[in-house]
Amino acid sequence: MAQIRHRHGLNAALSQHHLCFILLLSACNSGVCSGLSDFLTELQNTLSGAITGKTYIYVGSTLELTCTLSDQWAGSWTSQQLNFFVSQPLNFQVPAREECIPAKYVRIVDSSSATLRLHHVSLKNSGQYSCSAGQTSCEREDLIGIADDVNVEYAPHNVTNFKCVVRDWTESMKCTWDHPVEYVNWNHVAVTLKSATVFSKTSVSCPHLTLISCTWRNVKEFTAAYIYVLEVNVTNIVTKDKAQKVFTIKTLENVKPSAVENLVIKSAENMDGCLNITWTHRKIYRRKIFRIRRRAVGNTNFTVLRDDLSNSSFVTCGYGPMTQHVFAIDCRPSGRHGFWSDPRLQEQREKRHDNDKSKLEEKSKRIQKEAQQSSRDIGQHGKVLTCNEIWHMASLRIGFLIPALYDLLSSNATDHFISSCKIALSQGGSCDDTTEFFKIFIQQYVKQKVCQLNQRP
Repeated sequence: MAQIRHRHGLNAALSQHHLCFILLLSACNSGVCSGLSDFLTELQNTLSGAITGKTYIYVGSTLELTCTLSDQWAGSWTSQQLNFFVSQPLNFQVPAREECIPAKYVRIVDSSSATLRLHHVSLKNSGQYSCSAGQTSCEREDLIGIADDVNVEYAPHNVTNFKCVVRDWTESMKCTWDHPVEYVNWNHVAVTLKSATVFSKTSVSCPHLTLISCTWRNVKEFTAAYIYVLEVNVTNIVTKDKAQKVFTIKTLENVKPSAVENLVIKSAENMDGCLNITWTHRKIYRRKIFRIRRRAVGNTNFTVLRDDLSNSSFVTCGYGPMTQHVFAIDCRPSGRHGFWSDPRLQEQREKRHDNDKSKLEEKSKRIQKEAQQSSRDIGQHGKVLTCNEIWHMASLRIGFLIPALYDLLSSNATDHFISSCKIALSQGGSCDDTTEFFKIFIQQYVKQKVCQLNQRP
């Protein structure tokens, strides 16, 4: 009788520090307080046994916990005086909190038992549940029982977004999938995959399996059969519940070729502004279509030039000299199915066109010849030529403006130009400095519209 009174007194004290005791029990369950007395262990077993019910349940199901008064509480309390509480979370990383569960969720079973029933539970209903006795609702005078941790988890779901990719028709295969829910504890989830072909009599397990993929890495593991039948199972290892789904894969409809090889880009012969692009592919006997894309250096968006080529060469034109471009070449199996390969990228810088170079050289010679002739005319007649007269001497108007005028200023006619350099002097320049004079002269040359770049004779 003294032991019973002692236990009752201790229980009453624990009721005053209910939440602390729950956290203490959680720590004991983790092995932190292994040195406590056997009496505390016995009390813990007594409190745990007072609440019964499933404590590992699925999202959307019903939580039912029944609290029963033991003989020691006979005559002290009845089931109508039982209150349920939940504390969350069950760790020491964030502050713990405790809530009283409203009486509308509690059903009286008999004089000594009451059942807590929560329908359509969610993840937030996980926690440590307890029941206490009190004179009023949500009052706690004596701690009656503590349930094991209630864990709410998602039931096993069939995988979604299942797809397989076959590399280079026969080399390997990888299948991937998604889980439609984010399981709380992935250690409680087991995934298996078994495969069979139309010619095999037995199924085999996936050689390289993860929670979201299965890989057949080489030709020894991957037989490249036309049809694969794949069964994916998702199992909860605590409850042994399972979700199962079967997929049928036609390998030739899921091929991703390897990247093209030996990509070469060079200027096309006798075609200014054109590039000749060639490449190869290791699967020369497999039917493929190729795609050519281009973007300027510094741009992120590609423009598709062709996406239906069956041969391994392509000529593209319209590229100015000294421009830079990035080309991307990829391929996929012919027909309606399959995936594009990884692109092969190469940057190309278009050089000055040979024909343009020869035209510029010819143009320069003609300008120099006209400038020299102008110099001889000035020396013979002692005449200072106006800018308009010099302009009309040039057959190539635009090209003459900069190179020919500079050549002329450097010739014997320089003195004749400098003898009438009032404009240069008014701008603060020096006639002795032909470079500065040339710069100022050009500014006035344009401003006064004496010789327009677009002027016609």
